Amino acid sequence: LVISGDITTKAALDEYAAAQLFINRLSQEFQLEPHQIVIVPGNHDVNWEISAAAKSEEEHKRRFTNFSHFYEAIKKETYSLEYE
Repeated sequence: LVISGDITTKAALDEYAAAQLFINRLSQEFQLEPHQIVIVPGNHDVNWEISAAAKSEEEHKRRFTNFSHFYEAIKKETYSLEYE
């Protein structure tokens, strides 16, 4: 399963919760394991309010916080906020 961005509209927690429920059901139906799922964030999966208000690089990285929690819940592994 490849999920290629724009999982949400505004990177809100309730949007991620709905997406997580959908993906969990889909995973059960097709017996998918976390390693069989690829998730890439889109521009709507970034919290642009946090990004615009950031005063430092560390604050700017937090724009992916909600996405990272979603990713970790689905993939069962960490989504690093560090640049690689």
